[in-house]
Amino acid sequence: RTVATLTKDEMRAWYRGLSPQHPTNRARVYALVRAILRTAVDEDDLLPANPLVIRGAGQSPPAREKTVATAAQVDELAQLMPERLALAIKLGAWCSLRIGEVLELRRRDVTPDAVTISRAVTFARGQTFVGAPKTRAGSRTVHVPPHLAGEVRAHLLAHTNAGPDGLLF
Repeated sequence: RTVATLTKDEMRAWYRGLSPQHPTNRARVYALVRAILRTAVDEDDLLPANPLVIRGAGQSPPAREKTVATAAQVDELAQLMPERLALAIKLGAWCSLRIGEVLELRRRDVTPDAVTISRAVTFARGQTFVGAPKTRAGSRTVHVPPHLAGEVRAHLLAHTNAGPDGLLF
């Protein structure tokens, strides 16, 4: 078939034929074909409009349900940690920080009122890599909830390595 002869009805029938038992694969195949047809419209002038427009078809459901810890569960987990790591749990939970962001926090990044994220650490193949956060929006300043301010102060005094570049954890 030539691309120029494709119709919306045919494309919808094609999509219905994709296996619903493989939703992620189905979404990716849809997105690829839609992008190809978008090029046929926008750049090659082979079609007046994209015949593959199915709302939500390019999105796959999450592989598993996300669960969020309650405040009591966060506190319980922090209490189970060694004292020097308890604040890591609370900052991660209350400030919505990724583990790599928490582990790369330095003294200069943290005050009792705010945490500045400008780096993150990742581990791959037995090596440590320090770089920018996962996304451009990942570089940010996050306000520390008032109920943690005292714990941040105490942690800075008792557990943080010396100097502005000293690791918090």
